[in-house]
Amino acid sequence: MSRPRSHIRQLLYIALYPPPREPKGKEKVRIDFGSPSKVPPVKQKKSALLPNPAASQAALQCLTSYLATNTPDSLLHALPSYPPPKGRDRTRTNDMMDEDEDSFISREAANIAQCKDCWTILREGFIKRTDGDPSDRSGMKTRKKSILDDDTMYIDSVDTDAPAIIAKDAWPVLEWLIEAFEKDASLTGTSGHREQVSPQPPTESNPLCRSAILSASAVPDTSCKDRDSRAVGSGQTS
Repeated sequence: MSRPRSHIRQLLYIALYPPPREPKGKEKVRIDFGSPSKVPPVKQKKSALLPNPAASQAALQCLTSYLATNTPDSLLHALPSYPPPKGRDRTRTNDMMDEDEDSFISREAANIAQCKDCWTILREGFIKRTDGDPSDRSGMKTRKKSILDDDTMYIDSVDTDAPAIIAKDAWPVLEWLIEAFEKDASLTGTSGHREQVSPQPPTESNPLCRSAILSASAVPDTSCKDRDSRAVGSGQTS
């Protein structure tokens, strides 16, 4: 049974929602002893709708359970593909009709369908907290960094505003995507191709290889290289 696209996107949004920043020093004291009555009612109501860390963990567990009991294709169809398959614009238009616009999370999760590819949702800053708690690095400013050269030391400007390719709290979702792609590959076979392909990373190498997926975040992985070497040594062809 195929899960509704909007439902899977909402689970991904909740799983990716950044946790609140831990208060420190005087800020913690101010929060602990602050009077709830001074918080505007509108802000209190909105905060109650925001996912908390427990909800994010539950959403990830739900996605993992779905992957164990459903076909990967029935889940990955909720994500944008790279490149978009034929007829994607029409599919996206029809798909947006099942979104519940009265739900705050549903409205925010609908942005996932507008992404160029599925890797965009993992980027730092794609999903920001909406309660005024800056857990991302959007407020950070460019700082100076000392760099020691062979002959001289000089000061170079380093842009710390550049978002990370994989957000700090998005790694569990990345692992879920990898598992879904690998399971989909094992079910369809390396020689089979779908009319509507699963989301794939924009690389020229094997999109189902862990190293291809993680290379953008500078995580070394030689599993595919080792597997290719064994295939050549045994006379097999990929």
